[in-house]
Amino acid sequence: DARDLREKAWRMFINRGDNGGEHDNNAIITQILQLRAERAKLLGFKTHAHWRLENAMAKTPEKAIELMEAVWTPAVARVKEEVADMQKLANAEGANNTIEPWDYKHYAEKVRKQRYDLDQNEVKQYLQLDKLREGMFWVAGELFNFSFVPLSNIPVHHSDVQVWEVKNKTTGAHVGLWYFDAYARPGKRSGAWMNAYRTQERMDKPVTTIVSNNSNFVKGNPGEPVLISWDDAETLFHEFGHALHGLSSNVTYPTLAGTAVVRDYVEFPSQLLEHWLSTPEVLQRFAVHYKTGKPIPQSLVDRIERASTFNEGFATVEYLSSALVDMKLHLAGDQKIDPDKFERETLTALGMPKEIV
Repeated sequence: DARDLREKAWRMFINRGDNGGEHDNNAIITQILQLRAERAKLLGFKTHAHWRLENAMAKTPEKAIELMEAVWTPAVARVKEEVADMQKLANAEGANNTIEPWDYKHYAEKVRKQRYDLDQNEVKQYLQLDKLREGMFWVAGELFNFSFVPLSNIPVHHSDVQVWEVKNKTTGAHVGLWYFDAYARPGKRSGAWMNAYRTQERMDKPVTTIVSNNSNFVKGNPGEPVLISWDDAETLFHEFGHALHGLSSNVTYPTLAGTAVVRDYVEFPSQLLEHWLSTPEVLQRFAVHYKTGKPIPQSLVDRIERASTFNEGFATVEYLSSALVDMKLHLAGDQKIDPDKFERETLTALGMPKEIV
């Protein structure tokens, strides 16, 4: 149990762009906030937040904050319960320490395994990246009548990138191109996302789209399958939902194409598609053991479902704290803000659990 190494890794991650020197982002953040405030005033709005929310469902920053704060209190209460469960387990193991931010995920996984008899390494054996990609293609065919044909003669920016032509299954008509940049490498940003290299339009003449999905999986040895976690599999389907949004675009004006929709709608197609991962049709066909080829057992699927809301306190507080800090930053107008100080004071005022950050 390399707790000191966990702490070192956590501190390095949490302090990215916040270490002073030429790569420190604090001054840039201040400048961005001031420029956004200036633009909002020029457009006749009180703050950047008021401008951005005018066409959203919330309409006003006050309504958005009201919703977030209503969720915040029960989420923090759930974090306290999660921490208590982890501390109990740590004490039982003889660990002479209290739970800190760098301990959270480590002990959460132990609690998950103890409570739900669910080991993520066991689940991974049924989640092969290539098979899941085939599963996504199958879903796209069933829902959108798309077929995917691999191409080898398309220029790519890295040898890891693969390209497929997307066609209408019935007519064979060209729909677009789908790029898949699956693996981590030096210089590539972290996380998973969808890009549109070219958007669909009919402004002057018909133009088809070129979209990509990008991930950061660790490439396996030659001939070995890449096994991923359930969370990463959900993210894979989620981001593919964005790609399908782009591929399904059928508009005249490029400014309205693909994912160029209002901000509080853009996640709907992707969140909808991620639910297809857990359907029996997908699991029985594509979630197969990397050695035996047998589909994932229903008993394991049941355990995954029972554990699906596990650690939701942490997940909710993590994203909600960022959203609240962001909202309050953009409500501050054209003040010259010290981002570090503002974040610390805002999180303290919110009652941010010390075990998270």
